[in-house]
Amino acid sequence: MKKLTLCILMLLVSFNALSLDRYTITNLVKQLQPAVVTITQNIQSSNSIASGVIVSSDGFVVTNYHAVAGGNKAYVKLADGKVYDATVVSYDEKTDLAVLKMGTYDAFRYVMFANSDKVEVGELVFAIGSPYGFEKSVSMGIISGKNRQTGKFGYEDFLQTDAAINPGNSGGPLFNLDGQLIGINTAGLRTGNGIGLAIPSNLVQRVITQLKQKGTVQRPTIGVEVADITRKVQTILKLNNTSGAVVYKIKRGSSAQMVGLMAGDVIISFNGSNVNNALEFKKILEHSNVGSMVRMRIVRNNKLINYKIRLQQEK
Repeated sequence: MKKLTLCILMLLVSFNALSLDRYTITNLVKQLQPAVVTITQNIQSSNSIASGVIVSSDGFVVTNYHAVAGGNKAYVKLADGKVYDATVVSYDEKTDLAVLKMGTYDAFRYVMFANSDKVEVGELVFAIGSPYGFEKSVSMGIISGKNRQTGKFGYEDFLQTDAAINPGNSGGPLFNLDGQLIGINTAGLRTGNGIGLAIPSNLVQRVITQLKQKGTVQRPTIGVEVADITRKVQTILKLNNTSGAVVYKIKRGSSAQMVGLMAGDVIISFNGSNVNNALEFKKILEHSNVGSMVRMRIVRNNKLINYKIRLQQEK
């Protein structure tokens, strides 16, 4: 009897959990759809359709740069069918992000940003957009991976999801179950089914803040190219481990050249943070400020060397 009661209770809990998940997504979609838009460059054509998301009540919209490349105007269609003229305020090719401004004084529903650094692999997410022109489409999945790179853009730190990301989803939002934006969908890999990529929300916020305030993104640099340390590199440089970012190119006239950095140096600490690989170095650098003086520790010939180096603006 106890076993039967326990089984019934487990079934009820399971049913309630499934019901909660179903209605949670449904309610979130209803709440969030007014902030998700469809973007075209020709109001009478369905060509070049992309998605976007409203990020402020005064009508600023974020989408992918490749969705509006080559033009300074676009048309933004809301979930209720209203269409607004929009101006491309600015864009950043390296992250494939663009900011648009709708030409109206209307107040709009907008999304809140999540902290994408806290996103966990396996977390449930859902996308809203206009794949192949099918507006207000919703797809659901999980975060399949983090820190993904494709080599297609200048700066990459993608979230990977198995939520369906198809042509037309580009520039649209990826949400968590708190109804917060955790990424801007940018691409689905043509060579792999169920592999979608999104620009993490923290990076989106940093980029669009600068685009709105300055019209461009000021990126710090010390003038080096770095790579991960492979076993082969470890053997050649006689390193104790593969932790760090190895310098393989130094630009003339750069801060790195001026302080005496050399190809083969291994950066293990930068601006107060440990560096375990090339991506970590790039992320720490991205969070730093142009013009500031930072401390850096390297390994050269199995000896630790400390530097102070000034961050230049990337050109």
